[in-house]
Amino acid sequence: MVRGIFAFVQRLFLKRTLDNSVLIDILNVKDQNSFLDALDDSCSGNEHLWSVSNVIRGDTSRYFAEVCVSPYMRTLLTQPQGFKLNSFENSFFAYDSFSRSAEILKIFLSKLPPLYGRKGGEAQLTVDIHSTLSCYGKNIACSIITNSRNVFSSQGYVGLERDTAVRSNDLLLMAHVIDWAYKPIDYFAANDCTLLPGFLHVSVHASWAFINRYTGYGYLQCRPIGSELIMAG
Repeated sequence: MVRGIFAFVQRLFLKRTLDNSVLIDILNVKDQNSFLDALDDSCSGNEHLWSVSNVIRGDTSRYFAEVCVSPYMRTLLTQPQGFKLNSFENSFFAYDSFSRSAEILKIFLSKLPPLYGRKGGEAQLTVDIHSTLSCYGKNIACSIITNSRNVFSSQGYVGLERDTAVRSNDLLLMAHVIDWAYKPIDYFAANDCTLLPGFLHVSVHASWAFINRYTGYGYLQCRPIGSELIMAG
């Protein structure tokens, strides 16, 4: 179930094989050599493009090229709005990879309070996740999930980087129904951002998948990227 949900989540949860690498979504690339040429041109060659992995990476139904670039180019590539390459119409999206030793807990949440769907609601979700789930690890990514009309569906996800001091068996103590505390909206206030001082408690349902330090690499193929960055199918 969690794997199916995360197929629709944009945020990536893959570990690096190159130091400080980023992973670029190349699912819709038809000519991989043209992609590499355009990336190389955009990076001014090895001034900013330092290394390209010879392994195509996979996460759910998506494919990624793993590259190591300069800090300056890393900032440009990982912008939320994506980046453009010459001769390609659509934007590309790149994501930070995680440490080889990271242990990540991917959690799907349902029956979340509706106020997270308002403008600015994700900021409150981040705060509430910290207060509710921080005992299981550090929040590295979280978001609400919207339906086909881009309306909040009372669902969300969070990726936690597990504290190495927390034993794997301790994760079994995490209930599938969480006592979730949040501050509700003050409907008598002048704006939609005013919260009441007290907390409300609701039951939020959680499902999770655990990625330990030996998994999460998502190898798909081992072909040289230079002339044969070719994906099956």
